[in-house]
Amino acid sequence: MRMPRLAVAVPPMLAVAFLSLFATLAPAQTRTQDVIDMKSGGAAFTMDVLQPAKPNKAAVVFLVSGAWISDHSMIRSFGAGIEKAFADAGFTVFSVVHGAQPRFKVSEIVEQVEAAAGYAHAHAADFGVDPHRIGVFGISSGGHLALMVGGAAEASVSAVAAVAPPTDLADWGKPGFLLTEEPPMAMFVPALGFDPKGPRSDMEAVAR
Repeated sequence: MRMPRLAVAVPPMLAVAFLSLFATLAPAQTRTQDVIDMKSGGAAFTMDVLQPAKPNKAAVVFLVSGAWISDHSMIRSFGAGIEKAFADAGFTVFSVVHGAQPRFKVSEIVEQVEAAAGYAHAHAADFGVDPHRIGVFGISSGGHLALMVGGAAEASVSAVAAVAPPTDLADWGKPGFLLTEEPPMAMFVPALGFDPKGPRSDMEAVAR
């Protein structure tokens, strides 16, 4: 015996409620905050890890930095749009916060971000990432640090993107002109570890 079909009319408001429920159950971007990637001198250096709703198994180590200064508020300010662009494209984002100058010298900051990139590579599987598909990205001083990470003897990244990075600090715009000889850049003398009372050759060596 054939059973009759039943048609049920769902009120529009109830339909909207069901759709909203299903939307909340759908995959979403997830953030893991304050992941410790390095400890040194009694300080812990951390990153946030943003995992996309639809991962492509690739990742970006995003160096949150400006003027070699970094803090977590910068992730929420200029970094939020950058994170979203990468995550929307399927990239897992490791947003790295490094120690800020002048407390930390640039040479120390380079070590910190190299350690962070190494952490992302070593723990790639924990975040569903292919360790051979990790790149590093930064703007301004973050771009400088990205180049330093990518140019390391044993780089833990496979690609580098650097936007407006300072590069040749010993030949800043012309041969033999140090970055810090540009008046607005003189503030970076302590950060770069220059001794302004020492021989110029020492400063040139550090810059190179």
